[in-house]
Amino acid sequence: MTGVNGEANKSRLVLVVDDDAAVRDSTAALLEHAGHRVVAFDSGSALIDNGIPAGTDVVLLDIMMPGLNGLETLRTLRRNRDLPPVVVLTGHGDIPLAVEAIKLGALEFLEKPYPMKSLLDLITTLDKTTSFSTPDGPQQTAAREKVAELTSRQREVLKGMALGEPSKVTAHRLSLSVRTVEAYRGQLFGRLGVRGMAEAVRIAVQAGLLDT
Repeated sequence: MTGVNGEANKSRLVLVVDDDAAVRDSTAALLEHAGHRVVAFDSGSALIDNGIPAGTDVVLLDIMMPGLNGLETLRTLRRNRDLPPVVVLTGHGDIPLAVEAIKLGALEFLEKPYPMKSLLDLITTLDKTTSFSTPDGPQQTAAREKVAELTSRQREVLKGMALGEPSKVTAHRLSLSVRTVEAYRGQLFGRLGVRGMAEAVRIAVQAGLLDT
């Protein structure tokens, strides 16, 4: 799976933080098979106690963990201005938690169960030099520019997605049909240049759409 040329095949040092031993071990095995180096932790507390190893490229952080959960761990980690990119792993339907994580500085989130190819693609494309989100950082500037190009209806539908609203709830709020809302959602992916829900929600949060 690992090539010899190109940035996409570059080996990364990835931290896997998950209390589920089966998930932690299988994720680590997948990443190592793809040529990456992995350091695994069974809790947020273990990560904080040991510290982030020098040269870490990406942190994979599970949200739902006993003790110090993912959000609490992220709150502690973000005190470090040199924090590498953090990808939070959420359960199905936990969009509000993902939104909160992005507000705390996570750069991406993946919903479990996620395709392994999506994880590998994300690992190889995140830029190590980009630390957690800041209000006036390049990620936020780019997000605001993308959202500014949307129509008012598209922005409202995007806001509904970021709030975790089902299409029928957004449709009722905007006095639209569910079919129309679904059409808007499909248009949004193209207009924002994203591949799916996670990226669209990240842009909405980073653009400050939920603050209005």
